Amino acid sequence: MFVPDEVTARAIEAWVAATDLELASGVFPGWEPATQSVALVLPEARGWILARAPWARGRPVAARRGGILPGISFLPAAQASDLGLPDPDVPTPRRADEGALTVVCRGVPVVVTEPGGDPARLAAGVFTSLFAAWWSARTDRGAPQVPLLPETPGAAALAVVEGRLLLQALREGARGGPLERLVTQIVLVRRERWADCEPAQEQDARAVECAAGLARYAGACCAGRLALAARNTPAVPPAELIARLADLSAEPLPQRGGLTGWALASLLHLLEPVRGAAGGEAVAGGRPWAQRRSFPDGWKAALSAGVAFDQVIESYVRMDGGSRDDAALVAALATYGHADALERARLLAAATADARRALIEGILRGEGTLLAIDIRRLGRPRVESPAPVQAVHGGLAVYPAGASFAFEAGPHLCFDRLPVAEDRRSGLLQTRVRARLRMQGDGAALRGGGRAVFTDGLDLTLPGMRLRAAGGTIEPVDGGYLLRLFR
Repeated sequence: MFVPDEVTARAIEAWVAATDLELASGVFPGWEPATQSVALVLPEARGWILARAPWARGRPVAARRGGILPGISFLPAAQASDLGLPDPDVPTPRRADEGALTVVCRGVPVVVTEPGGDPARLAAGVFTSLFAAWWSARTDRGAPQVPLLPETPGAAALAVVEGRLLLQALREGARGGPLERLVTQIVLVRRERWADCEPAQEQDARAVECAAGLARYAGACCAGRLALAARNTPAVPPAELIARLADLSAEPLPQRGGLTGWALASLLHLLEPVRGAAGGEAVAGGRPWAQRRSFPDGWKAALSAGVAFDQVIESYVRMDGGSRDDAALVAALATYGHADALERARLLAAATADARRALIEGILRGEGTLLAIDIRRLGRPRVESPAPVQAVHGGLAVYPAGASFAFEAGPHLCFDRLPVAEDRRSGLLQTRVRARLRMQGDGAALRGGGRAVFTDGLDLTLPGMRLRAAGGTIEPVDGGYLLRLFR
């Protein structure tokens, strides 16, 4: 039996409360966290606490007030390493979507956290990640990616209006106020925003909004229940959502979809008692274009079936397709600061474009050695970056503060404060190392059209860069080297 010291025991007790299955009861149909594994890293004890793990390993954990904690086991670092859990001495990074880290151990996703912190925030992170893993598995697709297309000033300004409308609607709904006009304006602004998107871009953006937004909503619901159990009154809407909806254009695109999806799910939760849309097809003023689709099983079932947020939200409003809608859109733009947001977005876009061009120019033609890394055969990476990615044009973006790229097959690339450009169309990463490199293979320098093949692994450490892969090739190109990674 593992008998923790008093401080560790309190940390485990708080973690057990923050991962309590009752917090997720009935939050979303079909979601059963009882089948999902969670873990707590204990660096001081050189091990891990596991709950709901499918492996019969580890030792029982003594409770602080006597007895043992049911369903909880302790794994020392060596046993945890056999399962694929990280070294407990290495801090657990936070995911870009602000949930907890998820690692795959022998094909099983495990959500892992560190001790300490606010219990409600811990619960939000854990259940956000649990839901995201479940949603990804049930839809049989990985986490969708935001298309790397530069955002136009018009889209950025509409995002500001949309965020402020969502914020106002959530506040009104929490007070029991009338929502129909606000929801109608939200629908009209979103239609205006989607009108500038290519079909493929819109599809991917909607997928991000649904997957990440529902996960954030589920995590917030669980955190709110924990706060109530602790006799605290959670903010409605959550304080974090309030702060970030005030100016959505300031949020990185990969996170913005999660925020709008979270807000839309929260709004649907408030609208759920309004069941005018559930009683069959509703027609406003007899106009056929004003028909509203009904979702008698509720909004959660509709989203589970693949219906987009917009279709569900639109079932709660009446639009005439003419002058009334135009007037509602104009009023929304004027009330929620569209003109100022558009001017600010234009100035920012010009400055950002200059900075991006300078970064790309420095990578392609600056001093040092150019490294181009072909990652097409490795699949889609999990990318973490300390600063938001900057879109250049369709498919091309630059990470100004570097990034790490981890692949399911094992290869890992880390660019530490070293700008790196990613071209998704060609599957190429490009960076420039501030050093003159001269590579050798079997004692001979790579010259001209020479190419080196590595099959037993490559572990490359350069100024600001670390690369680890099992197989690939290296060949000289103008100004540097091209690395093709196979596994």
